[in-house]
Amino acid sequence: AVDITTLIFVISAIPPEKLEQSIANIAKTLRPGAHVLVRDYGTGDLAEERLDKKKATRKLGENYYVRGDGTFCVYFSEESLTRAFESAGFKTVSMKTCKREIENRRQQVTMKRNWVQAVFQYVGTEEEAVVEYEWHREHESSAAIFLDGAEERNTHEEEVTVCKNL
Repeated sequence: AVDITTLIFVISAIPPEKLEQSIANIAKTLRPGAHVLVRDYGTGDLAEERLDKKKATRKLGENYYVRGDGTFCVYFSEESLTRAFESAGFKTVSMKTCKREIENRRQQVTMKRNWVQAVFQYVGTEEEAVVEYEWHREHESSAAIFLDGAEERNTHEEEVTVCKNL
């Protein structure tokens, strides 16, 4: 089991009908308390607007499209991304929609780009928490040696506390 995973422009390629099972599969790899960092396409992105204006056959569902190269793309709102993860046993730690306007001076075009950036924490089941607790109890002595002398310190302007006892 892992403590952190990143999904950078990954879940937008998963068909909506398979998203719930995909997130459940991710959860199976995580320890309770683990984090998932997500960055993916947001609704209202220029690419979505362009796909929306093309042939009706490009749109497969709400915010779900097929590109010209045959790949699929889903555009997420904060609400839809939150629902997807919270239904799989996660809680939302942080969420924001990033919006940028990129200017192409040569073509005199301003492009609106949107993406959703979020951090989710896997809550897990009570059974998983017991297994995790037992693992830490069994490995406490070796972990204590590894962490001996660890103390509070600042890293990348964020306060990080390293525990001396697990």
